[in-house]
Amino acid sequence: MIRGVDRRYKKDQKGFSSISIKRPLLYCLLFTLCHLFLVPLLHASASIDISADLLEYDAKTNTYTARGSARVVTEDAILRADEIVLNRNTSDAVATGDVYYEDSETVIRAERIELNLRTRLGTIYKSDIFYKKNNYHIRGGDLKRLDKKSYYLDTATVTTCDAIPPPWHISGRDIKAVRHKHLIARDVTFYIKDFPFFYTPYFWMPLTKRRQTGFLVPSIGSSTTKGLFYKQGFFWAMRDDMDTTIYIDYFSKKGIGKGLEYRYIITPEIKGNLWIYHLRDNELNRDFVEFKTNHSLRLPSDISGYLKVEATNTSDYYRILGSTSLRGSGPSSLNIINLSGIESLVFDIDRAERLRKYLESNLYLSRPFRRGRAYLLGQFRQSLEGSSREIPQPLPEVGIVIYNLSRGRASLNITMKSDNFLRDEGREAQRIDINPNLYLSYGRMINITQRVGIRETAYLLDDPSEDEAVTLIDTSSTISTRLLKHYASFLHTIEPSIEYRYTMILNNGNIPVYDFIEAIKETNTIIYSITNRFEGIGHRDLSSRLRLSQRYDLLEDDRPFTSLLLEGGLSSKRVDFNINAAYDLYDERSDELFTSIRIKGNIGYIGIGKDFRRETDVDQYTLEGRFNGPVPFYNNPLPLTVSGKIWYDMKDRVVQESVISAIYKRQCWALTASLIKKPEEYQVSFGIEFIGLGGIRW
Repeated sequence: MIRGVDRRYKKDQKGFSSISIKRPLLYCLLFTLCHLFLVPLLHASASIDISADLLEYDAKTNTYTARGSARVVTEDAILRADEIVLNRNTSDAVATGDVYYEDSETVIRAERIELNLRTRLGTIYKSDIFYKKNNYHIRGGDLKRLDKKSYYLDTATVTTCDAIPPPWHISGRDIKAVRHKHLIARDVTFYIKDFPFFYTPYFWMPLTKRRQTGFLVPSIGSSTTKGLFYKQGFFWAMRDDMDTTIYIDYFSKKGIGKGLEYRYIITPEIKGNLWIYHLRDNELNRDFVEFKTNHSLRLPSDISGYLKVEATNTSDYYRILGSTSLRGSGPSSLNIINLSGIESLVFDIDRAERLRKYLESNLYLSRPFRRGRAYLLGQFRQSLEGSSREIPQPLPEVGIVIYNLSRGRASLNITMKSDNFLRDEGREAQRIDINPNLYLSYGRMINITQRVGIRETAYLLDDPSEDEAVTLIDTSSTISTRLLKHYASFLHTIEPSIEYRYTMILNNGNIPVYDFIEAIKETNTIIYSITNRFEGIGHRDLSSRLRLSQRYDLLEDDRPFTSLLLEGGLSSKRVDFNINAAYDLYDERSDELFTSIRIKGNIGYIGIGKDFRRETDVDQYTLEGRFNGPVPFYNNPLPLTVSGKIWYDMKDRVVQESVISAIYKRQCWALTASLIKKPEEYQVSFGIEFIGLGGIRW
C-alpha cells in the first residue's frame, strides 16, 4: 500500500503536473539502496509513505521529482532529502541536499546519493555512516559501488567513539572492499587523539565470519621469577572443522617456550584437542614438557567413549611454570566488560593446577545394552608430589553394569568388573569384583528404603604369589519423610531421616589398597539427620537450607558419636552464604569449617571465606570484592572498576596468593591493570582496550 501526500498542487509552463509515484519504481529505488548500504530497507509486503512539498512528473524526459522535504517512510526505514529525482529512461536516481537514511541497524548521512536502478551501482558523496550494533562511525569521502560485491572509498576514518574529535580513530585511503572476502587499504594510520600511533602503508583484513589465519593479540608482561615475557600466538584455520595454534613464549630469565594446540570437530559426538608445550629453562638447566589431549569417540556397534591424557615430564612442572595450557584459540578481541572476570578465572585455574596432587589419564569405551552397559577403562595417574612408582594403575579395567532390574517395589543393580593393577614398586594384582545390590522401597508419607548388598572380591597377588578372596555384606535401612507448610510468602519444608548401616567383611586378608574397594571398613552405624528448607521468602527471593546430621558408631565404645555435621546455605539478591562444618562433641572443638559469605549491591560485592581442616593442618581466610564505579573524584566521577581476591594463611601468618585488577572504562576505550602476587613471585601487567578494535596487554 502506498499513501501519497501532495502538499502542493501546481501546473506550470513546462507541463509538470502532480502525480503519485508508482510503488514498483520506489521499491526498486529503495531496494537498490538496501544493497548499496548492505542493510535491509523494507520487505515486499511493507507499506510506503511518500511526502514532499512538491511531487512532479516530466513526460518529455520520463522523470519523477520530489522536491522540498522529500520523505520516504516504510515500516523499517526512513529516507529524507531536499530532492529526490528518478529518470525512468536511464534508471538513474539522485537524492540531494541533506540526505538522511535510518533503519534499525544503520544511520547514513550524505550530501548526495547517485545510483542506477538497473545496474545497482552508484556513489554516496561525503558519507557519514553509523552502525548501531557495534557503535561504528565511518566518516569519509565518496563511497562507490563498483559491482555487485565491490566497493571503493577514497578516504575514511573509523572509530567507535561518539565524541568529536574521537579519542581514537583509524584513517586510510584507497579503500577497496569485496563482500564476504576482504578489505584492502593504503596509508592506514591509527591515531590516539591527534597523535599518529601506528602506520602501515598497506592493510588487509578478511570480511567473513569464518575463522581466519593470522597472528593473535600478544601478551607482554613482567614476573620476578620469569623476567620480562612476550607471548605470541599464530592461528591457522586449516578447515572449518579443524584448526591449529602455534605459540612462542619468550621469558628473559627462563628461555623460549613453544606450544602447539590442535582442535577438530568431525561430528558433535566426535571431537577433540591436543596440546603440547616445551620450555628449556636456561636458569635451572632443565627441560619442561606438558602434554594434554582430550578426544570424544563414537565407534561402530554403538560404542562410545573418550580418551583423556594429562602428563608432564616432571612432578614440579606447575609449581615452577604455573598453568601453560590455559590459552584461547582463535582471533578475537577482548570483551572489556568481562576482562576482570577473565583475569580472576585465569588466576583461579592457574592456582588450581599448582595445587593438584595428581594428573589422570583415561581411555574409556562403553557399549550400552538393555538395562545396562559394558565398559573398558584404562587409567594412569601421575603424582605431582613426587614419584609415581608406587601408584597402582588399573591397566585395564573391564566391567559390566546392570541396573533397574525391577519388579514391583524391588529393584536390583549389579556391578561386575575385573582389574589388572600394575606399578613399578609394590605388589601387583589381578582382581575380580562382583557387587549386586537389592533395593526395596515402599511408603509415601513415610518412606522406607532397604538395601542388601554383597561384594565378592577375588585377588591374584604377586611377589609373593598368592590367592585371596574377600566377602563383604553391606545392608542399610532408611526411614524418611517430608513435611511441608505453605505460608503467604514462602514454603517451609522439614525432612527428617534415620538410617541404619551395617557392613561385615569376611576373610579379610593382608591385601594392599588399590582403590576404594580395599578402603571399605566394617561398620555398624546409625545415621540421623534433619533438613530445613525455606523457599521464596519476601520480595528478594530469599531461599535457605540447613542440614544437621550425625553418626552413632556401635563399634566404638569410648567415642561412639562422630562429629556433628552442619551444612547450610542462604541465597538472595543481596546475600549468598554457605557453610559446611564438623564439630567434635568430645573435644568441644571444630574439626572442619568451610564457610563463605558474599554481600551484593548495585555497585559490586564483598565476600569473606574461611577454610579450616584440622586433620590436614589447613587454616586459611579468603577475602574478595568488586567495586563497579564510578568513583567520586572532585566533580568528575571516575568510571573505575576494581576487583580482587586474597588468600591468607593463618598458620604461617602470610598472604599465600592475591590478585587485584582495575579497569578504567570510557565510552570507547579502557585501561586495565592487574597485580598477581604469590609467595615466590609477583607479576604486574597493564592493558589498553580500544572497544570494537581490540587491545594490547603488557
